[in-house]
Amino acid sequence: MLIRSTQLEPEKFIDLISNEEIIIYEDVQGSKIWVNYVNGNWILRPKSINQNPINLIDMAMQKYYKYAWAYLLSLPDEVTDLLRPNMYFCFEYFPDNQPAHIKYERIPKNHLILTCICKYGKTYSYDVNELKTYAELFGVETLPMIYKGKLTDKQLKALTYFLYTNEKDTQIFFKDTNFAEFFYKLLNPFATQSYLKIDGFQQNLEKIVIRFVKSNKEYTLEILNPMYQKMQLKTDSEYSDVYSLLLFNFMQWLIGIDLDEIEIEGTTREIVYINLICKLFNMYIQKYERNIIDFIFVVPEFFNSDKFRINQALINNKTTLDYINKHSKIEYVFKIIMSNFQRQHKKEIGIINNIALEQLNNLSRKIQVKVEEQFNYNIKLNKYSYQLTNLNKYPNIKWEEDSKGYVYPEVDSLFPDNDGSDKKKKFKK
Repeated sequence: MLIRSTQLEPEKFIDLISNEEIIIYEDVQGSKIWVNYVNGNWILRPKSINQNPINLIDMAMQKYYKYAWAYLLSLPDEVTDLLRPNMYFCFEYFPDNQPAHIKYERIPKNHLILTCICKYGKTYSYDVNELKTYAELFGVETLPMIYKGKLTDKQLKALTYFLYTNEKDTQIFFKDTNFAEFFYKLLNPFATQSYLKIDGFQQNLEKIVIRFVKSNKEYTLEILNPMYQKMQLKTDSEYSDVYSLLLFNFMQWLIGIDLDEIEIEGTTREIVYINLICKLFNMYIQKYERNIIDFIFVVPEFFNSDKFRINQALINNKTTLDYINKHSKIEYVFKIIMSNFQRQHKKEIGIINNIALEQLNNLSRKIQVKVEEQFNYNIKLNKYSYQLTNLNKYPNIKWEEDSKGYVYPEVDSLFPDNDGSDKKKKFKK
């Protein structure tokens, strides 16, 4: 059960934790991912276990998850052999030192903090000992514990005083300190720094987390920082208008393209999709490169961060790489194209109204059909090529060939002569 300090009267909040064995953590703002290991494969989901897994296309569109993915793939068999497919591990993931609103001074070990384990997709465990055991197995960190045990009367009194302080008076309350330092000094006076800080206490900590079990029921309480400030994100509609305009222009061009004339390599659906988008992108940029560069628009600020740039390690098309390395506008267009045709869309965006949205979904379906057809064709072609390769093991066998060099099939061997010899053999004693 999750209860925030703003949802209860201070007295009731204090009553809940009085005389209880509690654990208090500093909140950490990473990027939440859920991971489980199934049939020799890692499955990684953003935010919750109900989200669609991150696939190769998602990985190609940005570098964001590359550290988590690379580290998980590097784990040896002695680690993965101990994992069960019905166990989901929740991590706070740090692609850099500012995955969300708070900027940290260091990155946790292997970019990951283990925070929770979900069993069978139903039971969530925050047991400290279990988390430490699996964190050691994974080679990562756990949430920073500020305090463990029962709160003293002095601590409860100070906490009560804080909860009763209204938002207007918090400036006075934290005159010589801040939210994080107040709780560290109250609960762990020998601490000299916040988690992931090199020195001092976090200036913009969002909350303190309290966990305990009462009457066989798990509780999670959050004490919110009334002075917490989120990073100001631009909500200017200009970005969505430009995004949708660039997408719409590509859609108009794509309508006139016969996908049946394009051949793509790839032995998985994701690779076929990436290779198809690369070919379409190359054809499009060959025609509109100058127009895009000369078009006056601002690439979103977040795109300048390396974690959101195209993961070029997963792009094998050299022409595509040459194009996206020419200009950030070209790379931004590639990201738009790559991200919009692998699934159906439900919401309008910018200039993409209801009619244009239907057109976008029709084009997405055509691309999805093309990917499926090409994937099935490639699989059959690979099997056929493998069979032909195996014939090289028998160089002395003479095969009849036609004028083009194709091998005649041995039809007679498939249908034995119906001269009764087989029947005679069958009943011969």
